[in-house]
Amino acid sequence: MSFSYQWLIHIGGSTKQEDKVKKSAGYFGEGFKIASLCALRDYNWNIDTSSSNWTLDVITTDLIIDNKNISALAYEVCIDLPFNKDTTLNITNFYEDDIEMFVCTLNSFFYKENPLIGDAIFENDICGIYYRSKVDKPSDYPRTYDLSGNGIAFAAFQALGSLDLPVVISYNDYINDDRDRNFFSKIDIVNLLVNCIRQVDSKTAFLLLNMLQKYWYTYPNAKYGYNSYYTVVKNLIFRISSDFELSNEFRVLNTNLLTADKIEACDFSKTRDRSFSLTWLKNNPQYKLVQDNFSLLGYNSLEDVCSENNALPIVRYTTEKEQKYIDILEHTAKKILGNFLPFETFPAYKIIQNTSSSTRGYVEIIKLNKTIKTCYGFRFKLMLSTMCLKQDILKKHSFNTAFSTFIHELCHCFGGDKSEAFSYALTQALDIILKNSIIIIESNQLWDELN
Repeated sequence: MSFSYQWLIHIGGSTKQEDKVKKSAGYFGEGFKIASLCALRDYNWNIDTSSSNWTLDVITTDLIIDNKNISALAYEVCIDLPFNKDTTLNITNFYEDDIEMFVCTLNSFFYKENPLIGDAIFENDICGIYYRSKVDKPSDYPRTYDLSGNGIAFAAFQALGSLDLPVVISYNDYINDDRDRNFFSKIDIVNLLVNCIRQVDSKTAFLLLNMLQKYWYTYPNAKYGYNSYYTVVKNLIFRISSDFELSNEFRVLNTNLLTADKIEACDFSKTRDRSFSLTWLKNNPQYKLVQDNFSLLGYNSLEDVCSENNALPIVRYTTEKEQKYIDILEHTAKKILGNFLPFETFPAYKIIQNTSSSTRGYVEIIKLNKTIKTCYGFRFKLMLSTMCLKQDILKKHSFNTAFSTFIHELCHCFGGDKSEAFSYALTQALDIILKNSIIIIESNQLWDELN
């Protein structure tokens, strides 16, 4: 195909803007000039090209600017030559060491014969998704700086990033208005994937979702999470959920998935149930947690399944005998830890009646408006309103188990299980208890003498 050399003269001169089908690469009309300049300046290559009735050699010429001699890029053009229907580009002074860079650049453009691109998974005028071929990418191939992977992301027919999927995506409608940034960030990759997913059919979405298994339980770290695969997985699920048969097939292939919503740390009730549920999950490793949107494919939540299996606590009020056991626990704690515990009154008590519950005890807490400092130097701002203890530990010969659970729960006024303050407080409490072993022995005897 031939063209006029005048397209190479003016910056911005291009017919790509008129390309309605958007099958042309390039953005700002500077490519040939910048490439020619770099070829001469950095590699000492000689460039000449010809088409139609002209030939053009890229040369340098001397200019005087502000009384200074400047070497500038220039074209030497010959016209009115015999017509040539083809366009040729010749590079001389080109050595074997330059071949790898040349191949890398050539394969950085999207075309069906590109050896890095495998069979098509999905194609339309806007985008395409392909398997990644087994050909290795050149070492200097464009890649996303914060997302490694063998996959390739093409935008407007140019490779601008990598992705950790064994696929090649090409989004043709992309418009680059950033002259200063050459390659995609992770945010750009996610956005490009989402744009492609919005084009694909449910069968393609089914295939891609199975490729993305390691991201099924991904939630964004930030408020909106634009750079998270959560959005990608969510959009794939939306596509599949519209197809009843594919949804059923997905559930057949992935039988043991449980959804788990992202929980705010301030939601104590949900955080507590999640903690119990995760304890149950450790004993049921056949299950796998996934993001909340999998509920659209018919999956139950972790908490629902735990409830069905009686793993979440079912509470009731204490019996008279259970209260006597609890009185011994209170009396012992006051006697040993009276100066350590930051409160005068103990919480109310309830009993966890289901033996299959995954916890021996827990507390319901109220957050105080101020922080209080104890005589031991510990700070607390949580008040214990109710303590729930499993009925199995309030029986004969179980004082040690019951008391250790009791102290553990009392120390939650200093913080949650994973907090540093709670760990330090519990360690201090245990140290005080070890120094009062005689009181422990006496309480153990009273415990076993109860009728």
